[in-house]
Amino acid sequence: GETPWPELAAPSAEQCEQVYNILRFQHADGHLRFERPPKVPPPSLEVAGCGETQLLVDGLCRTVLSGATSMKNADKTIRDVVEFYGTITKSIEIDGQVITPVTNCIDWDKVRLGGAEQLKAVIRSGGLQATSSKAILNILETTQNTNANRTAAFRQQKLAKTPLKFPGSDALTQAQKDMEIWMFDNKIISLEHLRALPTETAMNELVQLKGVGIKTAACVILFCLQEPCFAVDTHCFRMAKWLGWLPNNLHENSGREKAFAHLDLRIPDHLKYGLHQLFIEHGQSCHRCKAITKPGNKDWEASICPLEHLLNR
Repeated sequence: GETPWPELAAPSAEQCEQVYNILRFQHADGHLRFERPPKVPPPSLEVAGCGETQLLVDGLCRTVLSGATSMKNADKTIRDVVEFYGTITKSIEIDGQVITPVTNCIDWDKVRLGGAEQLKAVIRSGGLQATSSKAILNILETTQNTNANRTAAFRQQKLAKTPLKFPGSDALTQAQKDMEIWMFDNKIISLEHLRALPTETAMNELVQLKGVGIKTAACVILFCLQEPCFAVDTHCFRMAKWLGWLPNNLHENSGREKAFAHLDLRIPDHLKYGLHQLFIEHGQSCHRCKAITKPGNKDWEASICPLEHLLNR
């Protein structure tokens, strides 16, 4: 990748390590996980999270629902979605062994078929229901069409040995193709084909979906695909700017893509997961580093920020 500010050397690897170690010590008992798990955990039916679920479409839609709202509201929204639409668990027998590739996944096909007005009513508690429902339904409809086209092509290839023209199709085994067919036949909307693509290509495929921006796509890459990618949410942007890792005159609404390009290049891969989580934890809990903060008020004076000597607010 390339940075839009090649003259801006910050953050160095040493600066990233320093901030990570300070915040890791400060928030040792925090709510978020700061080290990437060895494998993606099963989906929670209570917590929205940042898309850290086993199926990519589940992670992507959860990330959309978590955007521009509090964790409390996002979690309430996920519980409402689970209660109304339900979940699916599906097993398949392969070579005499039963596996369960889909466990407690929200029934996103039921969400798709329910339409916009129904979804807006269900997710109202999270706010921005019109924007979120439009993005989610577009993701689901577009992905469903992609699944249908891929399944038809796989079946045609079996019959006539016709070549496939999808990105990454040359690397697919017959078992992987059969799994995609099985998921389509079982009404499971799937983005699992992105796993066969290089990270940059998968990112490009995600941002081509209407309603999916760089931050949302980066979360899916980081949490679902478990590839190093520094997702820049509002807390990450604010903390990075105060640390001098971004230009002081950069505005979040217009500068988030540039911020991602710069920080994803500069931050070492092994710290991207941890710093993303720690910036969120700190940005939500430190009274001096919250989005709405004011020097001199009661909470400010009662707080001690461990990064105070490094920040220029």
